[in-house]
Amino acid sequence: MTGGGPKPLSFPPSEYWDGNDGSWSSFALRVGNPEQTVRVLPSTAGQATFVVSPLGCPATEPANCTQTRGETFDSSNSKSWKSIGNYTLGLEQNLGYNEIATYGFDALALGLSDATGSSTLQSQVIADIETDDYYIGIFGLGHQPYNFTNFQDPHPSFLTTMRSKNWIPSLSWAYTAGAQYRLKGVFGSLTFGGYDASRFVPNNVSFSLAPDISRDIVVGLQSITAKDANGSTTSLLPSPILTFIDSTVPYIYLPPEACQLFENAFGLVWNKTLELYLVNDTLHDSLLAKNATFTFQIGDTTTGGPTIDIVLPYASFDLIGQYPLVDDTTRYFPLQKGNETQYTLGRTFLQEAYLITNYEHSNFSVSQCLFEDGVPLALITIPPAATTSSSHVSRGLIIGASIGATLFLLLIILLSTWAIRRRRAKKQITQKSDITAPFREGKISTAFSIQEIAHNSLFYGDYRELADSGKIELLDETRPSGSAKEISELPPEPPPVYHELMAETVSYGPLKLQKYSSTSSTKSKTGIYVSTKILTNSRSSEGGSSTPRVETIITSSTRHSFKSDQPSRSQSPWPKPLDLDRPLPPTPISESPQVSPITPASKRSGRRRLPIKAPPNSTSTSGTFDYVSPTSTTKNAGSLSSSGRSPLSETSMELEIVIPPGYTEPRGTIYSSPTSLDGEGTMVAEFF
Repeated sequence: MTGGGPKPLSFPPSEYWDGNDGSWSSFALRVGNPEQTVRVLPSTAGQATFVVSPLGCPATEPANCTQTRGETFDSSNSKSWKSIGNYTLGLEQNLGYNEIATYGFDALALGLSDATGSSTLQSQVIADIETDDYYIGIFGLGHQPYNFTNFQDPHPSFLTTMRSKNWIPSLSWAYTAGAQYRLKGVFGSLTFGGYDASRFVPNNVSFSLAPDISRDIVVGLQSITAKDANGSTTSLLPSPILTFIDSTVPYIYLPPEACQLFENAFGLVWNKTLELYLVNDTLHDSLLAKNATFTFQIGDTTTGGPTIDIVLPYASFDLIGQYPLVDDTTRYFPLQKGNETQYTLGRTFLQEAYLITNYEHSNFSVSQCLFEDGVPLALITIPPAATTSSSHVSRGLIIGASIGATLFLLLIILLSTWAIRRRRAKKQITQKSDITAPFREGKISTAFSIQEIAHNSLFYGDYRELADSGKIELLDETRPSGSAKEISELPPEPPPVYHELMAETVSYGPLKLQKYSSTSSTKSKTGIYVSTKILTNSRSSEGGSSTPRVETIITSSTRHSFKSDQPSRSQSPWPKPLDLDRPLPPTPISESPQVSPITPASKRSGRRRLPIKAPPNSTSTSGTFDYVSPTSTTKNAGSLSSSGRSPLSETSMELEIVIPPGYTEPRGTIYSSPTSLDGEGTMVAEFF
């Protein structure tokens, strides 16, 4: 590093075009010891690195499987591999992806050599995947840590580790996917700690990161318009939506109504079997003739404010699908129908958009890409939050200041309460010995059943603490003291146990709540919440006493709403407080690290459908039954793939099956409910 501090780090592309859902500019990684080189695609939604296991390319797959999947990583050949276990991938679950993988820690380095400017990082989180949901490996750009069993043992991401080692100036990155159809093929660009000013047209529109860290790079998509070669313009978005910029997938997820407008305007036809908009030669010629351009107008919100237009030519959507996405190579249009939890601008969008994300200031920008031959890199540093002169304040500072102010306020309240009680106690000492005077004069409202305010109680209404006369505390409300109607507090024999207030008794009643937020702005992503809950109409506790109860919860979190409705008696009367024990990521800023613990594969349930074929000429037998490849051209989750590969990585098993009377063809289906990856579990045979 130079004396002026760390500089932006440019991660050069592999100069390969990879993928079975289009041609994408990949990046090379070196994994393990000795190093194994693989090619991956950046993910703006993930934190970990996914590499393809050799099990992802069995003998039943095409001979070029290893090459088309960006090469594989064999963890058994790495001396530094430390296995963690089998867990779900936990990425894109809202889009229906939830496969399992073998996780471990291993060495990881950028590029084909150390010439990139970074060295090898040890103990990085790596998932060795077999699934072809991610046909090419994934390199997560996120800064949040990974948690496997709980939130007490977070593992930092690659980006965070580089920042902590002072390899890059700030917790930031810039990325564009590249475009094979531009010039002679323009590769992708990925920079850490800064951006490449030669790759985009600058603008003054800034976006704030959303509070949900699993979908934080969110923009307001205000409109989509298409303009064809004849100048005719078509609106393709019925109403504005919030959408996530996610390079993990190629697709653009829009509301079904918007997809219908695309269908009407361009003659797209939805294939229900493959769940794709396939494009045959006739339709392709028609789309080329239209030569439409698509303008995506985005802003920080869905309406108003400054906006930026990102224009995509039809070539951006002219993608080619290959096995195993489709059986035969064919063109498709990367549009998907989604709901509000799925709206996404995928890798297709990032062919023409340049994305800069700055976690230290919780903001990002989106710009139109520039495509020019022979332009050198123009790396610009993004300074860290601690030394910048920007007016932005880090979220950690906001949270700390807010908590401090709240605690100071509570201290003032406690001191004021103590002073009031002390003054009242002093006043009682100077009162006349006739303590019944206030009652006779009508200066005190009706006496309640509890006259002392004990620990954890809330003083409200016209309560009064009676002076200790040594005689009584509880009076008949219709008779003043001295009227011979006293209720003895300690009868002589036998002395019963009186409980005026049970400190730990849970009372139920109507819930009253107040919520205080640090800001009312709809853009606020972090706030301090003070919720005060009062339960009245308490059930009687031991001894016949009842008391109101109060609880105050101070929470530093993203937006969270409490319901003020009275809970049912079968439920807890208190809203579940936010988890304040979760560790913040080791960065100057923070959202709560909401990366959920990944569910081990051993806890997953479900039946796997494994077609079988009995030995020839058998009607009742035991023996080895071979798996039979499904006739469907599609692949359903949990079933055998069209290549005949078992999800349990087996080819046969010993079973005893009785062919029921009347079934002459010894064919059927085994339903398997495995409890682990080794295939142990229940097998049920069903004949047809």
